[in-house]
Amino acid sequence: MKGHIRPRGPRRWQIVYDLPPGPDGKRRQKYETLEGPKKDAQVRLREILADLDRGVYAKPGKLTVGQLLDDHLEALKPAVRISTARQYEVYARLHLKPAVGHIEAKKLTALQIEACYRALRGRLSEASLLNVHQFLNGALERGVKHRILSMNPCQTITPPRPVRQEAQALDAQQCGELLRSVEGTRYHAPILVALATGVRIGELLGLLWSDVDLDHGLLTVRRTAQRTPAGVVLLDQPKTKSSRRTITLPSVAVECLKRHRVDQLNEKMRLRLVWREPAGDLVFPTELGGPWAPDNLSKAFKVRVLKLGFSDRISFHSLRHSHATALLMANIPARIAAGRLGHSSTRVTQDTYQHLFSDAQDEAARRIDEAMRGAIG
Repeated sequence: MKGHIRPRGPRRWQIVYDLPPGPDGKRRQKYETLEGPKKDAQVRLREILADLDRGVYAKPGKLTVGQLLDDHLEALKPAVRISTARQYEVYARLHLKPAVGHIEAKKLTALQIEACYRALRGRLSEASLLNVHQFLNGALERGVKHRILSMNPCQTITPPRPVRQEAQALDAQQCGELLRSVEGTRYHAPILVALATGVRIGELLGLLWSDVDLDHGLLTVRRTAQRTPAGVVLLDQPKTKSSRRTITLPSVAVECLKRHRVDQLNEKMRLRLVWREPAGDLVFPTELGGPWAPDNLSKAFKVRVLKLGFSDRISFHSLRHSHATALLMANIPARIAAGRLGHSSTRVTQDTYQHLFSDAQDEAARRIDEAMRGAIG
């Protein structure tokens, strides 16, 4: 697509650009007037032509909030993980579009956004509502950047404020009860390894046998399994550099994985006519060798813990919290714990497990008190 800029007065510019031909094949042009320095008009023209090339252009002033959300999602997709893009699509389709999607973007008000959030509060947690807010805010900011909107009404409202909840972990007795309940099933090895390493469910299901060194007791996280909007499970790169890490395995996990490897090889031999490995030699595949969807394992886990009478707040992610809790209760330095968990810094670890560090502060005060009283006599 082509375009150019022509002056229309002091610090006033008209941007002229070609649109795709109409149904009759004739040339179509669009005009947009902008006030300010010429370089702003040049930037705007480049943005318009880029959007036209990507097929996401919409006429200024005619864009609805729903269209703006779609445009923002398309712009984000190349930069985020598949699972993140999938969640954004849910935010738009289920939570935002039904309430404000039909409104012309430039006419959206803060009051309408607040009314949308009030309606969602009965269905979403404050944490989820904050995620919805951040996605909408990003879409509106994009509209301001592209000069489709003069302002972002999200900036004038107070964002949702989720209450930090204590990470839900299993105690030693519950861990033992859980492992005994799944002994002899295909759930035993993944649950034990998750407890022993603190890896995320996607990281666990993305492991290949080439990532596991049983001779030296090491496990390396190189990828994560996630389901696409089409329902296909793909292996993708971890979200952050710190997520790519090598974890030393406790001997109980090494022994478990050795038994699991033997069982899996026997199973592959028995099912050799139907066994398929489209994603490689996975440590924890489906019954026929393919990648195991994280949500399927998560749902199966939930059913089992509820049968045991555990809290309904216990999820597969609680195994990660259980591992972290065990580390910190054993006075393992936060730096080591953060490394095993794949946290970007010790600050993340301390914020997530703040209650454990508070307990450590109490213990530190008690020991100092004892030492000082002993010195005073």
